[in-house]
Amino acid sequence: MDVAKLAVPAVRQAEVKSDKQLNIQYEKMCDCSPNHINCLTAKEWIKNQIGVWQFYYESRDIRDKKHHPATFPISLARRCIELFTHKGELVVDPFVGSGTTLVAARDLSRNAVGFDLQQNYIELSQKDCARNFV
Repeated sequence: MDVAKLAVPAVRQAEVKSDKQLNIQYEKMCDCSPNHINCLTAKEWIKNQIGVWQFYYESRDIRDKKHHPATFPISLARRCIELFTHKGELVVDPFVGSGTTLVAARDLSRNAVGFDLQQNYIELSQKDCARNFV
């Protein structure tokens, strides 16, 4: 089984602590209070709580269902990542597909790693990430 590890920027090798927690040795890059779940202001948080979200595709989005059946806009992944992570934290995508979540994480200064069981999706995500990380 192939596993794609696309770290953005590179995540240090993980080490397992004796209490069964995985220590990925990340460094939070924001000045947020420890009890905040994200880096959004109260006004930004409320704005993201509206009942219907609208997203628009941008030029770097993959929209062709021939490449991957579950494509979605980078802006959707970006919003979810902003809601639940801080800058510098790790975003894990267990179904990396075309790599959209990794691109969004990079845009938001988060570390990211993606996995997939299908080699063709690993290759697709590597191409998409290489195209979007220049």
